[in-house]
Amino acid sequence: MRIDHARLAAAIEEADVASAIPKIGLGPITEIEGLHLHTGILCVICKSVYRKQSAMTKHHQEAHQDRPQPETWPSVFAQQLRRGQDRTFFHVLPRTIPNPSENEVIIATLRSQQIELDGVPSGDMLDPRLLSPWLKSTHWLKLIEGKDVSQLMALVAIPDQKFPGLTAAVRSVFEIAEESFERFPELALQRLNSPYPIK
Repeated sequence: MRIDHARLAAAIEEADVASAIPKIGLGPITEIEGLHLHTGILCVICKSVYRKQSAMTKHHQEAHQDRPQPETWPSVFAQQLRRGQDRTFFHVLPRTIPNPSENEVIIATLRSQQIELDGVPSGDMLDPRLLSPWLKSTHWLKLIEGKDVSQLMALVAIPDQKFPGLTAAVRSVFEIAEESFERFPELALQRLNSPYPIK
């Protein structure tokens, strides 16, 4: 597969994607959006971060056996790049969330009032004839059954200031996909358009 590096660089710049993973060193870095924020404890000697007291005690006994063990370790915010074996936490400073503007407060208030007034129909109140074929074929109602409706609404709401580049990134991906249709072979387009594209 050949990669057009100029087009790739242009797409990365247009989508406002970071060109490199932030450097993770001994000092705290700004929180990386998208990674879960944990609370951890900091080793004051080597600046390692662990989540549990037992892990920090073991670290101190192995790495700093010549020094007296502190009674307490400072609590810090931490993140990790991956889960599972050999995971490493690093010290982060959480981003400050800006105060919502007056317009955002008004919109949020109106939305909550609308939900209270309208209510959300339960699954047994819906007439099956009102469901679109897409909803039936994807079994969407089964997927969201038992989920918090307000959380689902927040997931599909217009992006807020927490993700400033999300709208442009999604639009860019959509436009790139649209342009790619012209280059797809006819058979691939037919399979994408079929009711069973996986077969």
